[in-house]
Amino acid sequence: KPMVTMLAPVVIRGEYGGYVSGILNFDRIEAILRLHSAGQEMHYSLLDKNGNVIVTNRKDQKSMTPFSRSRGTLTRPEKDGIVRWIPALPPNASTIDLWGKSFYMMESTIGNLAEWKLILEQPVAPFQKKLYDGYTGKLTLLFLVLLAALALAEFLSRRVVRSIEQLGRLTEGLSDKLASGKQVVWPESTLIETNQMIGNFRSMADSLQAKFVENCQINESLERRIEERTEELSKSEAFLHDIIENIPDMIFLKDAVDLRFVKLNRAGEDLLGYSRDELLEKNDYDIFPKEEADFFTQKDREVIARGQLVEITEEPVQTRNRGTRILHTKKIPGYDRHGTIQYLLGISEDITERKQSEDALLEANRKLRSSQVATLNILEDLKAENKARKKNEAALQLSEREVRRLNVELEQRVRERTAQLETANKELEAFAYSVSHDLRAPLRAIDGYTRVLTEDFGPLLDDEGKRICSVISESARNMDRLIDDLLAFSRIGRTEMRFSSLDMAALVASIFSELTSPDEQKRIDFHIAPLPPAQGDPALLRQVWINLLSNAVKFSKKKKRAVIDVSAEEKDGIIEYRVQDNGAGFDMRYANKLFGVFQRLHGAREFEGTGVGLAIAQRIVKRHGGRIWAEGEPEKGATFYFTLSRGT
Repeated sequence: KPMVTMLAPVVIRGEYGGYVSGILNFDRIEAILRLHSAGQEMHYSLLDKNGNVIVTNRKDQKSMTPFSRSRGTLTRPEKDGIVRWIPALPPNASTIDLWGKSFYMMESTIGNLAEWKLILEQPVAPFQKKLYDGYTGKLTLLFLVLLAALALAEFLSRRVVRSIEQLGRLTEGLSDKLASGKQVVWPESTLIETNQMIGNFRSMADSLQAKFVENCQINESLERRIEERTEELSKSEAFLHDIIENIPDMIFLKDAVDLRFVKLNRAGEDLLGYSRDELLEKNDYDIFPKEEADFFTQKDREVIARGQLVEITEEPVQTRNRGTRILHTKKIPGYDRHGTIQYLLGISEDITERKQSEDALLEANRKLRSSQVATLNILEDLKAENKARKKNEAALQLSEREVRRLNVELEQRVRERTAQLETANKELEAFAYSVSHDLRAPLRAIDGYTRVLTEDFGPLLDDEGKRICSVISESARNMDRLIDDLLAFSRIGRTEMRFSSLDMAALVASIFSELTSPDEQKRIDFHIAPLPPAQGDPALLRQVWINLLSNAVKFSKKKKRAVIDVSAEEKDGIIEYRVQDNGAGFDMRYANKLFGVFQRLHGAREFEGTGVGLAIAQRIVKRHGGRIWAEGEPEKGATFYFTLSRGT
C-alpha cells in the first residue's frame, strides 16, 4: 500500500542537528472516504501532484498508476466547481444512453501547497434509474387501473365502456403531447369511479408535464452557462492576445516537430519586415540565409533536447528592411498536459543600438588615447624648443642663470604633467567598462594643461603651436559633450520609469520657449495643434521633445522663414505625435541611419551635433512601448513621428 514519509530538519543554534520523520498510511483516509461514499454509488480517487492514484474505489484504477478515464469530454465547471463528463458514444446513441453513462465530477486540492488532489465522481445512472422507477410506478398504476377497468367492463353499462374508450383514445401518445406542450382536454363522466380515474390521469399528466418543463429549463440553463463560459474564455484569450501584441520585444512560437512559425506578434513583424501571412507555417530556411537558418535551427534543437531555457546574448539576424540587427534572445520549451514538448517560445530584444553605443565608447576611448599621445608629443617638442632657445641668449635676453631656472622649471612641469597624463591614461583603461563622471577627469586635465601651456608659455609658442593647442582644447570639449550624450544614451535603458499623465501641449510650448531666443522666435512660425495627453515618464518624454524640437530649429536655421508644426492624431487608443519642419530635410534612402548612434546625414561643420540625440529619442519611445520614424525630402523639410498609448 502507498504511504507518505514527511521529513522536517531540526536546527540547533543555527546548525543542522538532525531531522524528524513521520510516516502516514492511508487506512484512515480510505475509511473516511469509504464511509462518506457508502450507499451513494460515489467514486473517489486521491491523486498526487504527478497525477498518480494513491487511493481509489474505482475498479478500473490501480494504486500508483496514472489516473485515466475512457474516451469522453468534460463540460466547463459550474460556479460550485462541478463538471460533467460525457462518454464518447456513436452519433446515433440516444440521449438516455448518453445521460445514463455520464457522471458528475468535482476536483479539490488538498493542502496549502496543493500537492494532492481529490476527485469525486457521481454517476448519473442511479438518479436516472430512480426517476425512471417513479415514472414506471405511475405507468404501472395506470395500467393496473386500465386492467381493473377492463375487468369491470363486463359489468358496466355501454356508457361506462364509451367513457373508457374515449379516455383510451385521449391517452394515446400522451407523452408526446405533454412533451410538445399541447393542452389536453379531459372528458367528464357521470360515474364517480370514472371521474376519479380521469382525475388520476390528469394528475399524472400534470406531474409528467411539470417534469418535462423542468428538464427543458435545466437544459436552457446549461446552454446559457455554456455560452457565458465561452464568452469569458474569448475575453480572456483576447486580453492575453492584446498583451502579447503590445509588448515591444519580438515574441514568436514554433512547432516543436518541424520548427515552423505558428505565431508572431506585431513587434516581430516590425523587426523582421515580414507580415504574419508571409511568415507563418514557414521555417527559418524559407526566410533567412542558410548560415543564419542553420544557427537558429541548431539553437532550437538544443532547447528541445535539453528541455530548458537557452539564452543567446547576441545573435545577428538579416531583416527585410532594416539590414542586420543584433538580438538578445531567450528560447523556452512549451509542454502539453502529457509532458511532451509541443512548442518552442522565443522572446527577442533588439540590442543593436546598445551594441553600437558600446562600440562607440570603445572608439571614443581609442580617439582619446590618440589625443593624449599627441599632447605628450607637443610637450616634448616644446621641451626641445626651449632647450634650443636657451642657447640663444641674445634672442631671449635672459641670463644664463635665468635660462637654467626656466629650463628646470619647465622640465619639472613637463614631468608633473606627464605624470598626470599617465594617471589619466590609466583611468581611461576602464572607459569601455564603466560609464561614470570620472570619465571627464582626463578631458579636463588635457584642457587645463593646454590652457596652462597657452597662458604660461604663449610667448614661446609660434603660430602653429598655438593652433595645435587650440585644436586640443576644442577636441577635449567636443569629447566631453560626446561623453555626456553617450552617458545619457546608456542611462536611458536603466533609468526607473515613473508614469503620470502629461499635458503634451504645455510641455511642447515650454520646451520651444527654452530652446529659442526672442529673435529666433520671430523668425520661426511655430504652430501647436491640439495634443491629446498621454501616460509616460515626464523626464524621459521631455528629452524626446527637446531632441526633436532642437533638430527642427537647427536644420531650419538657413531658411529665411522657418515653419515648425507640432500635431497629433489618435486612433484605437494609440496617439501619433508629429514634428514637421521646412528645413534641410534628408534623402529617404538613408532613413535607416537616422536613429543609429553617431549616424549623421549632414556634415558637423554645416550643422553641429554629436549624432546621439535621435538614438536617445528612439530608446525612450521604445521603452514606452511606442515606435519612432521619419519622412523627409532634401531641402523640403522633414517630419518625425512617434507613438504612445493613452494608457501606457
